[in-house]
Amino acid sequence: MTGERWRRYNKSSVVAAVENLGEVSFKNLLGYVWDYVASRRTELILASDDGKLDMTPDESNAFIRRCITEYIDERQPSVTGFVNENGQKELTRLIKNLDDIMTGYSVLTQAFLDPTLTEIQVNAYNSIWIERNGKFSRYYDEVTGKPVQFMDADELMNFINKFLINSPSLLDNSNAKAIGNAITPEGYRVAAIGPAAMAEDKGKEYGRQKSPACVIRKFSDKIISGQDLINWYTSSDDMDKFIGCLGNNKATVVFGGSTGSGKTVNLQRCIDGFDDDLRVISAEKDSELRLRRFAADGTLTNNVIQLEYLPENKSKTYTTFHNTMENEFNQMLRFTPTTIVFGELRSDDEINLIPRATSAGHNIMCTLHTDTPEQCIERITQAVMRASPGASKIDVMQTICSAIDIVVIPSRMKDHTRKILFISEIVGCEVKDGVALPIVNHLWKFKQRGYVMDPETKKYVTYGEHVRLNPISEKLFEKWSRVGMEPEMEEFLTRPINKEWIDPISHKTHTYEPCYYNGKRSPYAYPPSYKQRIVSEVE
Repeated sequence: MTGERWRRYNKSSVVAAVENLGEVSFKNLLGYVWDYVASRRTELILASDDGKLDMTPDESNAFIRRCITEYIDERQPSVTGFVNENGQKELTRLIKNLDDIMTGYSVLTQAFLDPTLTEIQVNAYNSIWIERNGKFSRYYDEVTGKPVQFMDADELMNFINKFLINSPSLLDNSNAKAIGNAITPEGYRVAAIGPAAMAEDKGKEYGRQKSPACVIRKFSDKIISGQDLINWYTSSDDMDKFIGCLGNNKATVVFGGSTGSGKTVNLQRCIDGFDDDLRVISAEKDSELRLRRFAADGTLTNNVIQLEYLPENKSKTYTTFHNTMENEFNQMLRFTPTTIVFGELRSDDEINLIPRATSAGHNIMCTLHTDTPEQCIERITQAVMRASPGASKIDVMQTICSAIDIVVIPSRMKDHTRKILFISEIVGCEVKDGVALPIVNHLWKFKQRGYVMDPETKKYVTYGEHVRLNPISEKLFEKWSRVGMEPEMEEFLTRPINKEWIDPISHKTHTYEPCYYNGKRSPYAYPPSYKQRIVSEVE
């Protein structure tokens, strides 16, 4: 950004050079430094033979850093907020903050570098929240202990537009450019909202300048494994084994749940179980999944293709060769896929691809915003009906139920842990009193027994465990047998449930079978108070 462009967003009037002032604001100093960078850049251009200055992004950032150091070392400015209690100038911290804004990610540079953060939520220029280990909190500066914030709404707008620069929509104050989405160089997802879409503040704050907002979803370099999910009690030993076999059994699977529930993580676990020779093609709007596997020499070892599509006006879908979802879907069918992975499906047009892909003989995997297996089938049915006016709901739901094999529903619990609530088989469709309903065979379920404070950690904990309810149906067993299901997996999937299981704590007989995590019962199966009550009853 040049000094002139910075001035356009700087509301204060710059009236003197830094060396002629006593103490200056950080915002004014930033304008002065940008001016200095612009003047130094102009000097280099005038000194060059061709009147050009070609720099790579890394070279440009290094040049800006040199200019910052030169400027601060020469002038030794006194800047508000960068003078300690002893009256000493904190020039090292000042240089770092200038560097973060001018070459990095502004006040969020450290948040970007912190591997423990999974999400950064900027609600306004002066309201930043972070997610760490599933819990949200205000973002504080480690040095000053104060909440981290941008200087004003304009600085936040500039920060967001750094990511949107190559997207169709740079944010501004108009309604036409109030929403934007982008991917950072690190592969993080950015969703932004401009000031025009924000509601006015009420009361004394009414009429003040509205701020944009954004959410940055970070993705760890480390792939969460099935063993991680077991260690976190997200799924059990048997459930992880089942999810890992779905791809090679050519199952059509929908992972449902709310935002942040773990849909994509569980889909990734399913993908990790694919054999290298399984032909897989994926299409995502913003690529989050990792399908490719590489040998030590960098060569691709599995038979996959990963695609990304862009949103496009529907009228152009059939008249251009842009990489829209529709065009990519039609093209991927010519690439001989066995399994098609869609990632997250949002709109009706995207959801409508589920029956289209399965009717062409392919099995698919995707994520969807739903809360129960029944709701999942209903949402897909409604989307297909809206795309096919006049279609009978009974016929559509029967088609959907015959296409989908398994629905997995993870959820984010109140203590911020994540659990798979259901792994269910869609057996078919039935009509009751003229209403079409899916027939659901629940294979596993999370049985919650309370949300109470742990007496040792003094923190609230979700208590419960996964239980196995039923084996897979004969219909699904026959379908998977045709694709060459392994004998060991066949025995595992068809093993009858021990309906006469007796709880060793309560000594009661239950109609389900408890699950194990690394071969042991969950220590959170029962709340401590429940255990104490039962023990006292037995005594």
